[in-house]
Amino acid sequence: MLASGSREIAYFSNDVNKTTVILSVCFFGMICSLFLFGILDPSDGYYSEASREMLRRGDFGTPYLYYKPFYEKPIGLYWMVLACYEAFGVHEFAARLPSALSGILCSVFVAKVLSDLNLKRVGLLSAIVMVGTPLYAIVARLCLTDMPFSANLSIAILSFFAYSSGLKRHYLWFGYLALGLAFLMKGPVAIVLCGIITFTHLIVLSTGKDRKFSRNKPGAKWWQNLLGQISYLNPLIGIAIIVAINLPWYLFESMHTNGAFVQEFFVRQHLGRAAGHVNHQEPWYFYIPVLLAGTVPWSLFLSGFASPKRQIFQRTSIRADLAKLCLIWMVAIVGIFTASVAKLPTYVVPAMVPFAIFVALSLEYLIRSNKLRTLQLIALTTTIVTLIGSIAMCFIHGIWHGKLDCAAVAISLLGFLAGSIFPYQKKMSANRAAWVMCACYAFSTTAGIAAMLHAYDKVKSAPMRNMYLTASKSGGSAACFVRPTPSALFYAERPVSMLQSKTDYFNYLRDTPAPHFVITTKDVESLTTLVCPGVVKVKEQENYCLFAANDFHEK
Repeated sequence: MLASGSREIAYFSNDVNKTTVILSVCFFGMICSLFLFGILDPSDGYYSEASREMLRRGDFGTPYLYYKPFYEKPIGLYWMVLACYEAFGVHEFAARLPSALSGILCSVFVAKVLSDLNLKRVGLLSAIVMVGTPLYAIVARLCLTDMPFSANLSIAILSFFAYSSGLKRHYLWFGYLALGLAFLMKGPVAIVLCGIITFTHLIVLSTGKDRKFSRNKPGAKWWQNLLGQISYLNPLIGIAIIVAINLPWYLFESMHTNGAFVQEFFVRQHLGRAAGHVNHQEPWYFYIPVLLAGTVPWSLFLSGFASPKRQIFQRTSIRADLAKLCLIWMVAIVGIFTASVAKLPTYVVPAMVPFAIFVALSLEYLIRSNKLRTLQLIALTTTIVTLIGSIAMCFIHGIWHGKLDCAAVAISLLGFLAGSIFPYQKKMSANRAAWVMCACYAFSTTAGIAAMLHAYDKVKSAPMRNMYLTASKSGGSAACFVRPTPSALFYAERPVSMLQSKTDYFNYLRDTPAPHFVITTKDVESLTTLVCPGVVKVKEQENYCLFAANDFHEK
């Protein structure tokens, strides 16, 4: 028994060391990649620029965008970005750091809480899968509310599960604190999602009879057990914590804006989005390709659930209860946002945490059962999928834009190939093969995502940004014949006029300092010269054109 226990401790110590090295490399790559590309429009620019305008105004209570009040989201992310601006200056790294740190914190917390639940290897593998999942890795590198919201929501759900499973009371307070912060990031949707997921899982637990930590009373009805489970979570204290975190700012903003914030945020943004009265309307199957692309190659590891009935629906283990929670969690997130008419890829980021845990449970089963053959088949499939996908992406989207991109793509492809070839080595154990595959795939995703975002920026955002920088360096003024992007204001660091008529153009010449520039897209180039008489094209890049007024040449 002592020898067996010593071996278990040694195995766990080795797993911790391997995980520490893998996560450290991935975290370092995530932080460093924040420098590699400019602000991406639209969403990455919204919160970066809004926070910059708040800092410029010295107003830390009301978000501003385009130099007007911006009520789409609560204050949580803006305060995080403002703190980073104060600490590191106003640039892309500081704007995105809150998202990166949220993604890192969430993965570390998952590893810790699952280790406390005696699922140490599952927790370690979950953390690796999370940071190596494409959708999770992309959102962690952008200035969006989705990653801080997802991290806090995930911490809350897992904390309630840990406390319900018999862990110490501090997990309950972690859960309510995180839920309050999630509310401060995105509003009531945090309570709705956490409530649906946790309540549904409690219903499942209330019907169990053989759980080690169950508080179900013998002979009691399921609803009596459910009430007991809910009471154990002290919801009244939780409500008090959430209110204490959120009420001061929500009350201040409602009074400060004379109800405009309530009308825009609660009525239009929440009820309007659910009813489809705003943009981002997509078909019901929108999330199918998003999830397929956003979870490669890890979704292939789900083949480890060789017996879902035994692994998910049995009643006798904490592992089974965790699998049930993750299944409920994923179905709830994807189902709710699929039912909503308004859809964005980032909405399903909270489903990436239970997905990673599901993959880790599957991986751990393959390791415990020494299913080397299954891992080899997964490696072969991964090689085929990633090679085809990477080559197609490179040629379709033009990712070969420089030495940095080429190097990152090469490293990514070599990593996938190494992870796929390694399991075929002689005298290989399933445990060693699984860890090497996880390390290679996580490293490859880190490099590939950085290259992809850098290339996307060069094609989609950099051309317009360069136009505004050209105008800004001349010391003159810039206007646009199309709607200005948030990133344009971020780099110009001044308001940008929008022209729709000759009157607007002449007012722009009269009211702003020379020289004057007009930025537009190629599809309306001829119309621009009619609305803005006398302008001459001085620069063209990708789909954008830069025109200069006569005063530029005179100067």
